[in-house]
Amino acid sequence: MPQYKMRSGPSFSSVSFFKAGLYCAALTWSLNLFCQAEPYLAFYNGTKLHNLRALKDRVPPFLHLNDLMISLGFAPSQTRDKNIHILVNQRQVILDPAAQTYTYSGITQPLNIRIASGEVYLQTSQVVSLFSQLLGRQMLYEPVSESLHVPAADLFSAKIITRPVDEKYQLEIVYSANAKPPKVDQFNQQLIVKVFEGSVQVDKSAFQANPALERMEMFDRLPDGTTEFLFVLGPGVTKLDIEPFDRRNPRTIVNISGDFVTLSPQDPAAIPAAPLGLRRIVIDPGHGGKDRGAIGPSGLKEKDVTLDLSRRLERALEREGNYEVRLTREGDSSLSLKARTGIANNFNADLFISIHLNAVPTQNARGSETYYLSLDDDNSFDVSHYNTGDSEEDSTEEESDDLELILWDMAQAKHLDDSFRIAKYIQDEFNTLAGIRSRGVKQAPMKVLKGAQMPAVLVEVAFLTDPVEERKLKGAAFREKIIRSLVNAILTYDREVQLRSKGALENEKAGH
Repeated sequence: MPQYKMRSGPSFSSVSFFKAGLYCAALTWSLNLFCQAEPYLAFYNGTKLHNLRALKDRVPPFLHLNDLMISLGFAPSQTRDKNIHILVNQRQVILDPAAQTYTYSGITQPLNIRIASGEVYLQTSQVVSLFSQLLGRQMLYEPVSESLHVPAADLFSAKIITRPVDEKYQLEIVYSANAKPPKVDQFNQQLIVKVFEGSVQVDKSAFQANPALERMEMFDRLPDGTTEFLFVLGPGVTKLDIEPFDRRNPRTIVNISGDFVTLSPQDPAAIPAAPLGLRRIVIDPGHGGKDRGAIGPSGLKEKDVTLDLSRRLERALEREGNYEVRLTREGDSSLSLKARTGIANNFNADLFISIHLNAVPTQNARGSETYYLSLDDDNSFDVSHYNTGDSEEDSTEEESDDLELILWDMAQAKHLDDSFRIAKYIQDEFNTLAGIRSRGVKQAPMKVLKGAQMPAVLVEVAFLTDPVEERKLKGAAFREKIIRSLVNAILTYDREVQLRSKGALENEKAGH
């Protein structure tokens, strides 16, 4: 700071004091304006970050309506007859600040609306509920990091459904909006549906093999930029009837006739429905072998603690009776980062959790934090602690070509929304059960999460470099609290996945 000295000379006159008073008042006013600069709330539309103006004098905070509308790609709100009108996906909503309500589809509901400096702000928790309906995508608010999240809308998706209809079987492929008409061909006992999209997020939960469709395979990123679904037809198939494609309701419907031995739903020989929710979980004990990870003040090694926690978590999940659990390493061995993710992919896991302990030289750094993948290169974040390894594969990872890196990113991109969900549940549980101060849910470009073809998170349980937390980590009681927190979070996430899957099946049965 510059040092100011008072000039020597005659004493101040009353006018001088008056001017000085005005100056001080002006300076104070300016400082107040600076100190009261409007705070922001982080909003992730997919992986793209937007900073929304917010009023944080309440919990949860109020966010700026038009900032949200613009960041979602919609026109700002309009004020007519003292009401505020917004249009999202051709759905109109009328906000009434005087009555503190909104009207949508003829139904009026309460809504906390604040007007500040002529700008409209809405309470975050109610924004989540309202905009999830309007967008058709689940919006989430994470209070610790004060961040709002909504999955990307531009990922092309296809849901494959099979069902018996009278004496026939029906194949239905439901596409994202604005799909181009696919090409449907039959070659001998194969039905091929060509979609003019290079990358497709596929939901096969409603596909059941049957006498008409014995199995299916998908071939994406073909040289011509398309994706093909190949269905192997059963020997009894005699005729295929393809319904006309409607751009307003994009889907491929194929009715399959033939000589089939049909099985009723009550028949014990019927093919069982795929279970809803999580089934297979892979736990990754961080570091191992020559890579010791962090070292505590008394010499406690991260690689030993993460392995013990992972084994405890494996046993606890297996006691729940619903899960198949696998560890990426069973002992003190080195393992490349790609191999860890590869184990989860080959196991067809529904969830991947990498367990670590935090380490920083800063004093009094304590607490837990959970990461999910950021697809943006963030040079400000030091990932060296997580990206270590002793195998030859790790030493050559940086030499991979751009295409491979892009494909790895895409593998996790479609799961970022669910990765955030499980990360949030873990942090919530650490806050309540384990009594560990939460440092929030964060994103970082960690290689161990790249390429995972399922929701994936990295958990920093506590700071091993902090003497207090190292001492707690040595005790079995504290480790069991950590495990209980992780199990509770996984069970919460599993219930949510089941409810979403059940809702999708009910909508399907209702013909939606």
